[in-house]
Amino acid sequence: MTTRNKTKVTGIGVITAGLIGLGVAYRPEIQLLLLTLRVNPGHAFTDVPPPAPPDYANEDHWAALPNRTDDADTVPIGATDLQATAPADVFFVHPTTFLSADAWNQALDDDATNLTTDEMVMQGQASVFNGCCRVYAPRYRQATLAAFFADDENGPQALSLAYEDVVTAFRYFVAHFNQDRPFVLASHSQGSRHLNLLLAQEIAGTPLGDRMVAAYPIGFDIDGSNGIPVRETPTQTGCQVSWNTVGPDAGPLLASASNICVNPLS
Repeated sequence: MTTRNKTKVTGIGVITAGLIGLGVAYRPEIQLLLLTLRVNPGHAFTDVPPPAPPDYANEDHWAALPNRTDDADTVPIGATDLQATAPADVFFVHPTTFLSADAWNQALDDDATNLTTDEMVMQGQASVFNGCCRVYAPRYRQATLAAFFADDENGPQALSLAYEDVVTAFRYFVAHFNQDRPFVLASHSQGSRHLNLLLAQEIAGTPLGDRMVAAYPIGFDIDGSNGIPVRETPTQTGCQVSWNTVGPDAGPLLASASNICVNPLS
């Protein structure tokens, strides 16, 4: 990894997270923006075959792995990447970086989108875990941003396809990488939509729940119905921590009192 990637403290990841988060925080404004930019694909989900599915035995289908150099290894000046000796793993599901109107779901060989995922999200978000955990972050056939605002079946179908990949990647992670170690689950935005379902279907009430240190589905509507306890104390494990920062005009849905809000500072 270059010195630039290892040491640059950049605001790009934070800015990108904020822009992507607008898809959740300011739904009416983003709907207008999407309409203006015409990023809604001009075909039905079922009219075009989906991109080829990922093969998680292929390292190219992971945005971050601990046994290679990638942007999740980024550290601030004076800090150290501790993945080689980390006592736990993190499975990180990235947010929406596919903003195209060409398709409902990203193809895994979309180099431009992959570069955005790597340089902005792996470096700006997933890298926060490299001081405590080995970082595993799958690429997946993420739904384009317009899928969250489609008023027909196309958006849910695109999101469902994306979720299928996340589940497949997680099962591969458990079977081939984790080796019964403690693990953290973390995500942002679209990734948290998928992680919320994964927590309900793969973690809650299963032996895997005993190894989960904590889950961090951040930046999405998480109402606590996934079967995972909400963290109440700083040392609690097997729980989830979530918050979704919104503006004062975000509306009743996004400002719902039913959504989890755990103060990350306390």
